[in-house]
This record gives sequence, structure tokens and C-alpha cells, in this order.
Amino acid sequence: MSNPLNEQIAELLAEIIKLEAERDRQKQFFVERGLFPFSTIRPDVFERVKANIETFEGLNRTIDCFRLTLS
Repeated sequence: MSNPLNEQIAELLAEIIKLEAERDRQKQFFVERGLFPFSTIRPDVFERVKANIETFEGLNRTIDCFRLTLS
């Protein structure tokens, strides 16, 4: 008999891994363009990549929330 809690944990871990991969792709976008860390970005450039930064930060928040759920 399978354990539903173990299945939920496995699903959560798989989702975290997927989100971390997406976050790493997002970070690579910034690194390749010399835009990481964000504190070094000029204001005019910041406005152009603001949506990308928000996506990156949202991924970080979601990953952190999932990790807290597992703790």
C-alpha cells in the first residue's frame, strides 16, 4: 500500500526541482548579460528587464515556500 504523504512529498520535491531549473535558467539570462547582481543594473536597463527580475524573484519566493513546507 502506498503512503499518500510520501507521494505528496515526492511530488513537492519534483516541483521544487523543476522550479529551481527554471530559476537557474532565469539567472543565467542575467549573468550572461552582466546584469547580476541586480544592484549593479543601471535604472534605464532595470526598467527593461523588470518583468524578468520579478519572475526570477517570484520563483525564489515559491521555492522558499515549498522548502518551508517540507521543514
